[in-house]
Amino acid sequence: MSQNEKAVQIIALYRELVTLARQRNTITYGDVAPKIGVPHHRQVGQRLDAIAVHLCLVGLPPLQVLVVNQESRRPGPGMLCGAVTFEEARNRVYDYDWNPGLFDPLLN
Repeated sequence: MSQNEKAVQIIALYRELVTLARQRNTITYGDVAPKIGVPHHRQVGQRLDAIAVHLCLVGLPPLQVLVVNQESRRPGPGMLCGAVTFEEARNRVYDYDWNPGLFDPLLN
C-alpha cells in the first residue's frame, strides 16, 4: 500500500470521527475499517495513531477514542491523550465544537 493510499484512509477516518463526534456516537474497529477502505480492522489502529499524535500535539480533543473494541466498548491502549478516563476523553470530544466551518487542523 502506498503512502498516498494511507493518507487518504487517514483523512477518511478523521472525517468519520468528526461526524461521530457531532452525533455523540462511537464506532467499532470492525465497522470503521470498510468505511475508510482498510481491509482488516487491525490496521485501523495505525491510522488512528497518526490522528492521535497530531490532535494531541495541537491540543485538540482525542477523536480517536470514538473507535472502540466491539466487546469492551473502550478504545485501545494509548488513545486517551492525557485524559484520565475513557469517559473524560469521550466527553471532551463530544463537547468540542467540531463545526465544519472552523479551521480543520488535519486537512489545512
